[in-house]
Amino acid sequence: MTQHDFPEGTVAFSGLSFSPDGERLAYTRSSDKSLAIIWISPAAGGQPVQISGDNEYGFGPTWSPDGNWIVYVSSEHGLQKVPVGGGPNPVRIYDGECLYAPRWSPDGQWIACPEEGHILLVSPDGKQQRKVGSRWAMVAWSRDTKTLITLGQNLAPAASDNGKWFLSSLDVNTGAEKIILTMGPEQRFWGDISNSSMISMAPDGKSITATSATLKSDVWVLEGFPRPRSWLARFLWWR
Repeated sequence: MTQHDFPEGTVAFSGLSFSPDGERLAYTRSSDKSLAIIWISPAAGGQPVQISGDNEYGFGPTWSPDGNWIVYVSSEHGLQKVPVGGGPNPVRIYDGECLYAPRWSPDGQWIACPEEGHILLVSPDGKQQRKVGSRWAMVAWSRDTKTLITLGQNLAPAASDNGKWFLSSLDVNTGAEKIILTMGPEQRFWGDISNSSMISMAPDGKSITATSATLKSDVWVLEGFPRPRSWLARFLWWR
């Protein structure tokens, strides 16, 4: 992706997702003319192709295992499936909105859609749905599709949780949760800020990656301006 591909100013890229063969990259791009449009570009460079519409906010592209379809969340159409190479119109498979990026399972059977307090599993045709887990969390699939790895917080944390983050595994069949790691509230992830956030599983299944969020601010001292009036002086405006 270069300036030649997008002549108008790019504000941000997010939700990058490699195709199963590693040759293409799907992503959400925001510019000074359009907000959150999903594109596909060849990983080696080349002409990008627009996937989502101009009048919708799209995020969280995830590929089918055969690389022929992409599922993403649309502000206008919910969770929908679009063919990568053109052809049929987009197919709406769920009317709701995933709170984080959806993830297509390696065996192609389920699409994991994080919602409030659980992960909704939706079949690619939209005809089957079921809930697992009890957290609002980003998700990644194990290679054998038997387990979901989640990174998130309790929706209404108890006093003992105090904003902690939990890295957990969920048994897809039983819904049983195993906490792998608990992190204090001082640790912040991009999931605090953006619904396009995701986690990614390493090919060997032994580690995940997540984007950490660091917030910074500055204090400025301005000279040459009149001193602000007190709240009482502003109230007594006629004096």
